[in-house]
Amino acid sequence: MSHAAPAGPDERLRPVDLHEILARARARERVLLALSGGADSMALLHILRFGPAALAPGRFLAAHFDHRMRPDSAADAAWVRGVCTAWEVPLVEGAAEVPPTGETSARVMRWDFLLEAARSTGAGVIVTAHHADDQAETVLHRVVRGTGLAGLAGIAPERTVRVGGRRVRIIRPLLGVRRDALRAYCVRHRVRWREDPTNLLPMTPRNVIRLHLLPALEAAAPGATERLVRLATLARAAEHAWDAALEDVRADVIRERGRDRIVLARQALLDYDPQVRRRVLRQELRRFGSVPGRAATEAVDAFVRSAASGKSMTLTGGLRVERDRDRIVVRRERYVPSDRPLEIPAPVAGSGVARIAGRRIAARWAPGSGPDGADTLHVDPTTLAFPLMLRRWRPGDRIRLRYGSKKLKKLFLERGLSRFERERRPVLADAAGRVLWVPGIARAHDIGPVEGAAGFHIVVGE
Repeated sequence: MSHAAPAGPDERLRPVDLHEILARARARERVLLALSGGADSMALLHILRFGPAALAPGRFLAAHFDHRMRPDSAADAAWVRGVCTAWEVPLVEGAAEVPPTGETSARVMRWDFLLEAARSTGAGVIVTAHHADDQAETVLHRVVRGTGLAGLAGIAPERTVRVGGRRVRIIRPLLGVRRDALRAYCVRHRVRWREDPTNLLPMTPRNVIRLHLLPALEAAAPGATERLVRLATLARAAEHAWDAALEDVRADVIRERGRDRIVLARQALLDYDPQVRRRVLRQELRRFGSVPGRAATEAVDAFVRSAASGKSMTLTGGLRVERDRDRIVVRRERYVPSDRPLEIPAPVAGSGVARIAGRRIAARWAPGSGPDGADTLHVDPTTLAFPLMLRRWRPGDRIRLRYGSKKLKKLFLERGLSRFERERRPVLADAAGRVLWVPGIARAHDIGPVEGAAGFHIVVGE
């Protein structure tokens, strides 16, 4: 690796205007770089330390999180530590107590660490090295999952979060730069990096997209990656336009807003196009911490349209929607701890813990046969779309039984489960959104195992 400064601005990184981005930070704000040790974050580390946009001493530090998902991850952490020592960059380190079970839980742990690092160091800006190829992969991944306009916007170049009562900006200055350009920068300036061998294994949807789907698209339609990045930019602009347009709509339909409840004029809401109405409902529910999907939003919209006065419905996150004559009232019913779904990334042995409505649910899984019982699912893994997710049930969830498809809510009512019991009931779904299993209630038809085929089992418990 090289400790020397680059000779001058790098032509292939000209889209990165770090001067403009970082100038928006207050003069005394500290900048925290998320540093994995890969080529992308190492290029950004070198630029911030030695390039034209280099920050003054004391304003810049790095943070490295060891997920402990690979046997050699500690060696990566030690290597990053050595680079930061040599380049005189302060480093904040963290490590998972229990290795995450998949991409989703790893991302949650990593961001918990980064936000805590920002809080403890007083950093006002977190910089990540997401690049154009990451953006294209994200957009394509969301397309195949059936995303809407907001999902097409992909990774946001900048957003603001609150950490310990302070506002912290998260910026991604490399979203306009290709992966090849960053690696070329590292080679040109003799900057070494660490390779994560799991990125070369087609065991997750993101890796399949990165290794096979995007290269095939580029071969068939050269420039596909740049066009996907452009699509994200257009979708984000459209989302901003929607937000601006909805300000007047909200002013028209909202009659009362408080910390724990909001009141909307039902008829005024119904006068708008269904897409406008659903966007208003989704935005207002998010203000209470709920993140409704398409099915949940449509269920709330149907309630607004057709529910009789005095009726109500309950949403995940402890929210209740009620019709009170000509008003729709959304209120916080009670405190419900945040969920933490559990991801089963591939049909290999593993274990983990999900949290659903405050309930701790432990799970373990492995190839082959497991114990008999209502808390064990035996499947043919070739019939499933990994990763699997152990999560809370959602309005609109259905399961395919031997005699046809059925709503989970109807199954729960037939079993006599209360609303409280329904919210705490785990559901196993695959990457296609198909419900596979509700422990103790039902399992999907035609998911195996098939006699003579390699089986896979999952066991859940408190």
